[in-house]
Amino acid sequence: MLSQYMEELEQEPFEVSQFVERLTWRTNNECNNSDKISKTEAVIAAGVEDFNPTALHETFTQTIKDLKILQEKQQTKCERLEESLRQEQEAHLSVDTLHMIQFTVEGV
Repeated sequence: MLSQYMEELEQEPFEVSQFVERLTWRTNNECNNSDKISKTEAVIAAGVEDFNPTALHETFTQTIKDLKILQEKQQTKCERLEESLRQEQEAHLSVDTLHMIQFTVEGV
């Protein structure tokens, strides 16, 4: 499920309201499809009379948990990349410093 969220979150431009709407539709369709009805009937049945607030609440709660996990993973990945960049910058700075020293010594 996390990979599905990533696909949706990486869409440009990302619209929160559309994400929530798709999540709501999927939840309603899953509830209706669990009763073994056709897709057409599921669309028709997705009306207010078949609204399942408990299922929607559970879906939103689980999605929030999943998104928090995804955020933690992305944060960890970002921190690793930032550390790698910092190390690379330090390495380049060391090389640049050596070149400057060499240039200064040769110039004297």
